[in-house]
Amino acid sequence: MFKIMLTSPDNLSVLSDNITLSKKLDLIEKVDICNQDQLSSLYSFLESKILKQGFNPDWIDGTIYKLLLNSNNSRILELLEANFEHGLVDSNSTFYFSHIELQKLLLENNFQEADIYTSKLLCNLANINTRKWLYFSDVNKIPQNELVIVDMLWKIFSQGKFGFSVQRQIWLNNDKNWNLLWDKIGWRNQEVLCRYPEEFVWDLTAPIGHLPLSNQLRGVQTLNSLFQLRIWD
Repeated sequence: MFKIMLTSPDNLSVLSDNITLSKKLDLIEKVDICNQDQLSSLYSFLESKILKQGFNPDWIDGTIYKLLLNSNNSRILELLEANFEHGLVDSNSTFYFSHIELQKLLLENNFQEADIYTSKLLCNLANINTRKWLYFSDVNKIPQNELVIVDMLWKIFSQGKFGFSVQRQIWLNNDKNWNLLWDKIGWRNQEVLCRYPEEFVWDLTAPIGHLPLSNQLRGVQTLNSLFQLRIWD
């Protein structure tokens, strides 16, 4: 039982063992948010991995952080405020506070607003002030470390379902066929591109890779330039 595995610090390693990601998610979702010991154990796991060992957060960490934040446990919230004041955002980012706003929207499961905000953020990252979308020639103007953070936030707060790198992997797995990509990620239905916004899915029931859209439906050139960046390798 998950409760037994989380009542002792010695058993926290279960989340690091070679069990499937779906099994880890299942274990986390079974946490009793009224159980102080379980919440404390999850917090200790997060603190040890991110703060003490310095690992970059993944979607398991994002799921744990979100659960802890929504627990409304006063002790846990005090610890998060003291040690994760701005969540899981990289404090070394030049666009630190912009990423905090994106994180906030994702934590609220407000994926449609997060998508709109991502479009604006990408333009800001590329130093574009005259329009609200990217041309393919703008992609290389984006600081790649900042783009990695945007992608990371989408992944860690969507249980690994959303993000540019997720979309790119699906594209690669389908021989870089754009129509197959649209079908796989739910941007096309019966060979007809979906209409924005009503035919898109703005929650975690969406297909893997469904978000962010970020105005890439204007064509493939911008998304192709994004997928070609070496940061994904």
